[in-house]
Amino acid sequence: MLAKGVYWLRKSLRYVVICLVATAVLLSLCGCGDKPIAVVNGERIGESEFIERLRKQSGRDVLLEMVNRRLLEDAFDAAGLTLDTAQTDEEIMKLQERFPTPDAFANWLSQQGLTLEELRSEIAFGQKLEKLCTKDVTGYTEADLDKFFQDYKARYDKPLRVTISEIVLTTKEEADKVYELATQEGASFADLARQHSVSSIFRDAGGRRPEAPLAALMPPELKAPASTLEVGTVSKPLKVGEGELAQWYIIKVEDRKPPEEATLETARKDVERDYKRLKAKQPAELLSELRQTAQVSIYAPEFQDLNELFRPQQELPSFGGQGPQGGGTAGGGPRAPAQTPPPAAPADTQ
Repeated sequence: MLAKGVYWLRKSLRYVVICLVATAVLLSLCGCGDKPIAVVNGERIGESEFIERLRKQSGRDVLLEMVNRRLLEDAFDAAGLTLDTAQTDEEIMKLQERFPTPDAFANWLSQQGLTLEELRSEIAFGQKLEKLCTKDVTGYTEADLDKFFQDYKARYDKPLRVTISEIVLTTKEEADKVYELATQEGASFADLARQHSVSSIFRDAGGRRPEAPLAALMPPELKAPASTLEVGTVSKPLKVGEGELAQWYIIKVEDRKPPEEATLETARKDVERDYKRLKAKQPAELLSELRQTAQVSIYAPEFQDLNELFRPQQELPSFGGQGPQGGGTAGGGPRAPAQTPPPAAPADTQ
């Protein structure tokens, strides 16, 4: 229940990022001449053809996302809400910590077609959306928070966590040689990882992985030595996989933290945040309300159907007594059918 209640923000942010990338591509190409995007067997694929295909395939969703975003930004300002930039910086730092090196993070940004400032903007928008949806969640008591904490206590308990470094090799012979080097006095495990490991993910970081719960450590063959070896010691080569896919891991236990049982006091910030998220208005509901009073006009001919989303829902007046054919109903007579509900916003904005 809790996971379902808080999942909406991640979905919304992911959709926004996808739309941002598509929008950036469209805008970056607008106004350019018909330069070739690609040449296939001597035949050009021009920018105008490429832009037209993007417009037809993604234009409606991108335009709707841009309108929705403008409505939400305006609502945030109208509500007198403010955003602490330190919170945005904190989220960016948490994301960066999931990557072994700054270069790995930069490569990920490049793969997403984002700059750091664009990522910052999207994270900030997600935080604004959360504040807007939770602003009316008030009046809860200490007892409410305590009950919520007891219901979801396992979410806030910290399990056994480990930090390990790894060297990954493709043969047992190589693994044995590197193990001998790694166990010599004064050996640098990090240098050996950079020199010998075939795993590009953590190699540049000297093989060091971010801290992780022991239960989530992968591959599973690493769990036993990671839980039993003394901190600072190196494991013997561990075989992972079979046949041509087999690899040999040598790990060093850098740190190990015991489980920690949470209390309401130690987890209060997270508990209150999650409680408000669970009770919050959903973005789709908020957008539906904003659309009723928004002044939006879509001019592009192929996207005219979007105008229906921004027309107030109206009901025709009902008449007392009998209807025109004498078949009236009690309680105010026949009612004209309501307008067909507008199509929902893209799933990931809900």
